[in-house]
Amino acid sequence: MTRIRIATTIFERAFKILFTENGGKFSKQEDEVILEAVNKHGAKITTWSVLTVQLSRTKEVIRSHYYHSLRKQNNISGRWTLDEEEVCIETLFTNKISDRSVIKSISNVDLQPVADQLNRHVRLVSNHWEGRLKPVLLSYHLDETFRNFRPPVLSYLVEKKVVAFQDIIWSEVIKQFPSQTTLSLTFEIHNQLASIDEKNPHEAHLPIFEKLQNNYFLWKDEVLSERQKSYRSKIIEIYDRVRRLTGNKQRG
Repeated sequence: MTRIRIATTIFERAFKILFTENGGKFSKQEDEVILEAVNKHGAKITTWSVLTVQLSRTKEVIRSHYYHSLRKQNNISGRWTLDEEEVCIETLFTNKISDRSVIKSISNVDLQPVADQLNRHVRLVSNHWEGRLKPVLLSYHLDETFRNFRPPVLSYLVEKKVVAFQDIIWSEVIKQFPSQTTLSLTFEIHNQLASIDEKNPHEAHLPIFEKLQNNYFLWKDEVLSERQKSYRSKIIEIYDRVRRLTGNKQRG
């Protein structure tokens, strides 16, 4: 380039080139077809597959056009769809060799293109990555995809007699549970404590370890639900589909 350009400018130009090289600009009629399909069936994988046949364009181009141009331009918040998670994984890993070190190295700089595509603030994308997607992928590489980490993490807090959140030494906790992140474990702990406080408001003032001890029966035998297992399987399926594997090394 003859002059310095900011990343978002390069990204936007890349989209324009992409659309031009895959059948030109979208017409108003095509936009209407896309919006009607999404309104009726949702922004999901099957919708893009049907539109691929209708519009004679690739799934990737249609989906990118929807997220980048048709969806309202203000930053989106709220629950993620599986399709958005697929966009995130494809953006990060398509045709790349990936292992635990690669997953752990991903930063907000890497997540910015995902945020641009989904019209979500990069901070929110980072929260979803750290709290949900990253732990699933790390667990997969450690053969722990379907392990429920909440019971052993809570047992650890009881064993260490943790009084409050600020007393948790996260570096030590992560060493014990390397497939998790500070954010994912914070979610797990907070959700369990919130459930205990709701059921037993009179114990709200107690130290964390005492609350957990008193309500051991609520979490000691907890296992993943079929819904949780299905979700993790879908994430891993997307991940393995888009990344480049080397020889027989499936996980690394």
